Amino acid sequence: MRSIAAAALPIIWRHTLDGADGDGAPADNIGELWAALRLIRETVEGLAPPGSVPNDKYATPEPMREAEAIIRGIHAIARSASPLS
Repeated sequence: MRSIAAAALPIIWRHTLDGADGDGAPADNIGELWAALRLIRETVEGLAPPGSVPNDKYATPEPMREAEAIIRGIHAIARSASPLS
């Protein structure tokens, strides 16, 4: 169940760990990554059927695991959506 979003995360992660922005701010980038994942999670939770997105209380400190949980919610939204006519 891989997606473009999940495939892109390792690139973001590598960029963050390398401090590739030149100012040595990997910690800031990690904070921004988690803030973005939280915002995306909140939006998906609001749209997905109840129970589709695993509870964030059990989330691990791994961005990839969080992204996978969000992706499951996006899949649930797509499955529950009415077909376009």
